[in-house]
Amino acid sequence: MSSIRLDRDPVGTFILSCRCGSVEIGQGRRRWQAFDIEPRPNGLAQITCRQCQAQARLNDPQS
Repeated sequence: MSSIRLDRDPVGTFILSCRCGSVEIGQGRRRWQAFDIEPRPNGLAQITCRQCQAQARLNDPQS
């Protein structure tokens, strides 16, 4: 199981959370403050928590 989780609420808001306690809510196409997001092929992204440096490859919340 990944340390970082990406959820989406019914209205399309993205919620990124990490086991260390970092949580950020956003609409995509914005600069995230608690997580670094590096786009990868096929709609994926390498997501890194800025607090604990945990990483996960998830769907790109900026697409």
